[in-house]
Amino acid sequence: MYRFYFLTLRDDYYAEIANCAGILMPLSGWLMVSASPFGLPTFVFVDWIKWPHIPGVTRNKTVETLADSVHWITATGLVSLIIGHVSAVVWHKKKHDINFVSRMWWNKSEGSQK
Repeated sequence: MYRFYFLTLRDDYYAEIANCAGILMPLSGWLMVSASPFGLPTFVFVDWIKWPHIPGVTRNKTVETLADSVHWITATGLVSLIIGHVSAVVWHKKKHDINFVSRMWWNKSEGSQK
């Protein structure tokens, strides 16, 4: 039997922090590349999508250092969240025999209808 867990205010607060980090990480990366002393072009995912630099921060070492710190802190936090969520799925499967993977998968199989 599955129990339903509802988000508390604390959980909602942490979810908002994760959402802010998901927005802040690419923005800080964009700011970091725009302020880089090397003058590198900004690519979005692949080489053929070029993004303009943020005006006014070109070759600013202070802004580049701050954006680099924010980028790495948010990246570390998001990777930690991913590892924590995967670990929670494994823990629930081993400890309580709850198969969250089949419940989260795209196709609904018979195994997900417990």
